[in-house]
Amino acid sequence: MKKLLSSLLMLLFVGIGSTFAQPAQEYTFQKYYLDVNPTDIPRFLELHKEMTDASMQSDLRTLNGHYVKRHMYAGKASLVLYEVYDSVDDLNADDLWGSIGEYTADMSQEDLEAFSARAAEWWSMWLEGHTDEVRVLQVSGFGDEDFSWQSPGVIINSYYTPKWSDGATFREAYEALDKATEMCGNAAGSRISTHYSGSGTTYEGYVFYNSWDDFAADEKAIQECRQQYVEDLPAVTETYWGVAGEHWDEIYIPVGSYVDGEFKLSAHFTN
Repeated sequence: MKKLLSSLLMLLFVGIGSTFAQPAQEYTFQKYYLDVNPTDIPRFLELHKEMTDASMQSDLRTLNGHYVKRHMYAGKASLVLYEVYDSVDDLNADDLWGSIGEYTADMSQEDLEAFSARAAEWWSMWLEGHTDEVRVLQVSGFGDEDFSWQSPGVIINSYYTPKWSDGATFREAYEALDKATEMCGNAAGSRISTHYSGSGTTYEGYVFYNSWDDFAADEKAIQECRQQYVEDLPAVTETYWGVAGEHWDEIYIPVGSYVDGEFKLSAHFTN
């Protein structure tokens, strides 16, 4: 699982994207945008760890990756959660509350009431103001095990709205520029995803950095790297922005992920 969304990046794609070049491997993920008040985030994470660790003890849970990041700059959601699956069928089969039921089956009435109160508090913070969508993660880009969701890293989320008919053209230009990011050597990895269902952008790009210093170094060097590593950069750039549609970026930090049998927080939240 660590490899998968170390590959996630993040950490997404199925046949709907036939106008996009098809990657060797794809994962489906549910993306949740939460509106937890910043002052309530520590309490939410405390409860989220308890509920995640409890539910993941059951075979009724079919996800193979769970990741949380926190908004830092731009954007609206205070927290974003990813639940990653091998397929849409696995996503549909996932049974959070059934697994919670198994976990609480042998509790005393007193323990059950206390646990139920905490679960209700957690779920209330999750639901209020949230939105969600299903996307498909494409295992392309670069990087594999270099990015840890327990490190004090930085995640850049880029959103694009190319027309589906321009999908292949946009992706080709995007990947040409992404190659320069890889060759610059400052980023730990990158991934892309496309929209599947719900409300979301056509295309999302993710770039992971192990530190703010690495991110700053990349911002400083990226144009020179593009000039060095992207063939016919002016034409690629013109094509890229010509079909990208609306575009914006958001900056996040990793909160943590489910790894080695438990939800583990990043150094951002443990130091």
